[in-house]
Amino acid sequence: MIQTLKKYRFWIFITLAALLLSVDWLLGVEARPLIDGLGFIFFMLGCMSVPDNFGKKEKQP
Repeated sequence: MIQTLKKYRFWIFITLAALLLSVDWLLGVEARPLIDGLGFIFFMLGCMSVPDNFGKKEKQP
């Protein structure tokens, strides 16, 4: 399970950030700074966890 979380942590963090921000935009409600800050933190964590081989096929030995 930990390996799966490590492998997909980029998508998890980006999805959480997008979910928080899209709910804010779709409802037209100005979110509290705490919620906006949490979305920004998830976005930054996602950006920092981009794998080195993002978009490249892994070589099979």
